[in-house]
Amino acid sequence: MTMQKLQTQSKARDSRSPDDEWPVAAFEHYMLADDLTAYSLTCYFRFEFAGVFRREEFQKALAAALERHPFFRVVLCGTPRSTTQRMVWRMPPSRQEPTIHWVPVTESVMTPAAGERLDIQAGCGLHLWLREENQHTSLLLQVHHALCDAMGIFSFMEDLLTAYDHLCRASAPVMKPMEPPRLGQRLSLGLHPGERWRRLGRDMYGALRYFSFRPRPLATPRAGSEETTSNPGLFCLQRHVFPQEFLERLRALSRDQQATVNDLLLRDLFLALDRWNHRQAGVSRNLRITMPTDLRQPGDESMPAANLLGYVFLDQRPRHLRDPASLLKRVVAQTSYAKRNRMGVGLLLALELMGRVPGLLAGYMARASCQSSAVLTNLGRPFAKSPLMGADGRVRAGNMTLMGMDTIPPIREGTLIAISVNYYANALSLTMRYDSTVLSARAAADLLGDYVSRLAATVHERQTEGAGKEEQAHAWRGA
Repeated sequence: MTMQKLQTQSKARDSRSPDDEWPVAAFEHYMLADDLTAYSLTCYFRFEFAGVFRREEFQKALAAALERHPFFRVVLCGTPRSTTQRMVWRMPPSRQEPTIHWVPVTESVMTPAAGERLDIQAGCGLHLWLREENQHTSLLLQVHHALCDAMGIFSFMEDLLTAYDHLCRASAPVMKPMEPPRLGQRLSLGLHPGERWRRLGRDMYGALRYFSFRPRPLATPRAGSEETTSNPGLFCLQRHVFPQEFLERLRALSRDQQATVNDLLLRDLFLALDRWNHRQAGVSRNLRITMPTDLRQPGDESMPAANLLGYVFLDQRPRHLRDPASLLKRVVAQTSYAKRNRMGVGLLLALELMGRVPGLLAGYMARASCQSSAVLTNLGRPFAKSPLMGADGRVRAGNMTLMGMDTIPPIREGTLIAISVNYYANALSLTMRYDSTVLSARAAADLLGDYVSRLAATVHERQTEGAGKEEQAHAWRGA
């Protein structure tokens, strides 16, 4: 199938072609302002495949996916130091294409991206790196967070792999409907007329609680005890994968506790961070975990890749961290309230107001203060509804099988770790990015190890006491 036919079919399914210009949304301005600091607001997505892409088909599939997701071709007009209203995303007259780096087998796929900041005033906010070796391919996407969130990237990747699958089979791709006009709905936040005023009191109360709580950074190891780096380290990662049995028991336990799996993950992260603080400094500290929340509404599945994201802030004082059972009840209450009232929207409404004052957002983000102790983002089951998903929980496209993935979120000053949670191939994986200017690789491994051990203990808290329990817990910690 030719590239022209593939693009024509994609456009025919859309209600209209995308415009050449879009207003910048409040959350996007927030990301752009934060990118002015020493910590780049760049996300990375690493996909590991069995097989080697056919290059011609891959490039055609990429072009087809880009037609459906125009934000990966736009440039920023305006400066984040101005107001939100003075910035727009604009499609250049001659449409630019993201750069594809085919990395030699002698180099790491991570090396070309290390230290690079994406200049989206001059070029695309998407770069790709591919490294092939022994019928294995590593695909790395580098994305500016102002353009897109993780759910948008998964939608883009599903389109790319669907197009590639059908190009390999020389058949017409059956892609889900995509409606570029929906990109304009980013600005409404899914709020009905008058709803902004009705929730004003609730959002002001949330803002008061946010600013009245002083989170502390995680305690750091003693100076000189471990080797750190001079820059934040874009690829300083620790990773752990739990097997299917662990995930099944965690789900059963969450049902018993009238909680969600995410509630248990949050509770145990608080406990692990508190244990870490005691080990390093001998004291508890005020802890805040930032939880990104997807603000997509029914029907938004057909919106091209973009940011539809808000943040919920979970705060715990030292007294809240003493008893795991009461802490879980508190976390459940906090997350239930946040979901019921869509509290992730509250941040965006505040950002809209701040964005009206020139320089206010940029100045606020430049402050060298801890805004969160850690970030935990739960990305659910990417590709779960894709027709490419096989019975074994793996995606297959043409001659390629997706074996695993890592989502690598950005970090900022004062927030030493950001953890992403993925469910794929019937397993649960944790990927932790850490600030290498503060934490060494060994310290970061110990910190993630505390979290893994705490989760293992949680799963076993209702199991039979004895050696069998300890042996299984040890096995899962080392999985």
